Amino acid sequence: MIEYKIYAYISDGTIITIPVKYEKVYDLRRDVTNMGVNGILQEVENGFKYYPPNKIDKIEIEKI
Repeated sequence: MIEYKIYAYISDGTIITIPVKYEKVYDLRRDVTNMGVNGILQEVENGFKYYPPNKIDKIEIEKI
């Protein structure tokens, strides 16, 4: 498995960092593309916060 960090830059200045592991680059690309289409659901203290795709400025991926 290869480890990556996905950085989602939100229009309000928030940066969401998502550490992930994938065996195939195809699966990583599919999931990142889906974030751009469907938005991002982030877990917070007492629940979840949803960022719709129109609030996402960009998504970067770093191999670690």
